Order: sequence, then structure tokens, then C-alpha cells
Amino acid sequence: MAELGLVINPEQLPTDIDLDFLEPVLMGRFVGSDDEGPRVLPDPLSGLPDRPIRGGAVLFPGTMRLADPDFDLSLVEQHLTTVGQALGAYAEPGRWVVLGSGASRRIPDEVDRQAGLARLAEVVGLADRVLSEAGLEVMLEPLRAQESNVFNDLAEGARFLDDHGLDLRMVCDTFHMFSQDLTADFAVAHLDRIGHVHLSGHDRLPVSQDADAVLDVAVALAEAGYQGRWSFECRWPDAARDVADSIRVTRERLQ
Repeated sequence: MAELGLVINPEQLPTDIDLDFLEPVLMGRFVGSDDEGPRVLPDPLSGLPDRPIRGGAVLFPGTMRLADPDFDLSLVEQHLTTVGQALGAYAEPGRWVVLGSGASRRIPDEVDRQAGLARLAEVVGLADRVLSEAGLEVMLEPLRAQESNVFNDLAEGARFLDDHGLDLRMVCDTFHMFSQDLTADFAVAHLDRIGHVHLSGHDRLPVSQDADAVLDVAVALAEAGYQGRWSFECRWPDAARDVADSIRVTRERLQ
């Protein structure tokens, strides 16, 4: 049976929902950041149901300029160390951290693109090293062009990782795929690079409201051999109804 989870902030989740795990947002729940630097926040599981924490999303605050060679790399390492301390204390074995963070990884207009990519390679390698020491796997998430000017699809992400000798898997997010007019065939073609899947409809609709499009991708991946976990990352106009409906229809299609 498919193992289903939810990328979540506490106000979105009914406590009795039929989920296998949680993938909480890190910034503001596990880690805080201000002028004094990053800090581990207390009681990060407050308000959440009793489910395993398998992973975390939103790795970096938007104030970090990860692709800027002039940005102090020691601040990035300090932040990553704090994330490892915060999430590593709670996450279950087989846990991951999603490196999406479109605002922070964006290559600034004044930075040469090749220099920006070289700095991003340093940051990704640093994240892999620091977080692996905390038992966390870093996965790169391609984001739509509206959110980031780099790594907009799995093919571009794979080229970047290969060009810089980085042995990371990636997250396939159906919302970002749809925003780039990509299909299930595209996802299947990169199956060997996918370590996790985020399920969402167009415009972040609940899966239950865009089930044919979302689950066509999911079924294609499953039939091609994907055996990893799946997380819902949607807007929930009516959380109690929409989350339950999305779980039900996904379990039916991924039996």
C-alpha cells in the first residue's frame, strides 16, 4: 500500500486523519531565524497528530542568498547545523529534507550565472554533508520558473547534479510539473533520479479536485517502478474534507 504523508503547517491538519507520516515545514516550526542567527524552536510537534516525522520542507529562509558568491557561506553552514539539530531529534529513520527554497536559491540578476551555479553547488554539497551527519537525506526539488530561475525541472536538476559530481536524489512535485507543462512521461523518464514525490493539482488544488491529472502521474511512476513515499502539498479550502478525500482517492488509485 502507498505510504502517504502531508507537507503541513498545524492549522491545516485534522488530528484524526488517515496519514502514515508528516513532512512539516521547517522554518517557523523547527527553526527560527532573526538578526542573531538561527535557533532551534521549542515544542515543534505541538498541535500535530501522533504520526512519524519522515521529512521536512522549506529548508532555508528567503533572506539567504545561496547563489551569491559574496554571501557568507559560514552563515549557511550555521543554519544547516541548526536544522540538523532541530529535525534530527524527531525525524524517523529514512528521513529527508527538501531543498526547494526558491527565493533563497534564486541567482541574483547581478551575479554571473555560472558563478551562481558554482556557489549553489557548494551550498548543495555543504547541505548534503552537514545534514547527512544528522541522519537526513537532502533532496533537490525543481521549482516552476515563477518561483526560481534555476532548477525548473528534473532534467535541469539532473544536469546540475551530474556536472558538479553531487550524488543527490530529487523531489518530483506535480504542481511544479504542471506549471512547466510537463507530463507523466517526463517524470517516468527521470524515475531513477526521484527519491520522493509531492502530489498537488494545478494551482495547488487538493488532489481530490484534480485527481485525473495528478494521479495519472502517480500511477505512471508507480507502474514504472517507483517505490518511495508520497506527500500531499496542496491548498486546503476545507481541510477536514479535502485532505480526507485526497487520501481516499489516492489510496484507491495506488493500491
